[in-house]
Amino acid sequence: MGVDFHSVATSEILSMSWELWNTLFFIAQDYGWEPAGTLHDGDNWNGSYHRNDGQMVTTEDAAALATALRRALATVVLAGADVSAPAPEAGTQALMDVLWAMRGLPPSGATRRRLLQRRGEVIRQVIRFLEQGAFRIF
Repeated sequence: MGVDFHSVATSEILSMSWELWNTLFFIAQDYGWEPAGTLHDGDNWNGSYHRNDGQMVTTEDAAALATALRRALATVVLAGADVSAPAPEAGTQALMDVLWAMRGLPPSGATRRRLLQRRGEVIRQVIRFLEQGAFRIF
């Protein structure tokens, strides 16, 4: 089972696995995002991002999340330019690991760089979605 993000502004739907969402969530925190909590009409709502109950992430929170993921991606791309260089931060290695895990661990060298670029495109797609503003989690 996965998670679907529904843009409030455009009705676009972005789907991903819970594993990817959870990883991006925690990596974004490593890169400065402070979750504001989600909004929901239900009583006793705890602001969770980890349920698919139609809760809403605000425009401001989505923008802050996008900024943190952009910062993380820039760090990974810089680290990926020289794949033999150690990652400068634990968060960077975690992002590289999740990007590579989408299709298994790659070999080193040029193939590894190409795979990193493809995974980077997935993160860019998430960032583009977040830049649209508020969204609901289903």
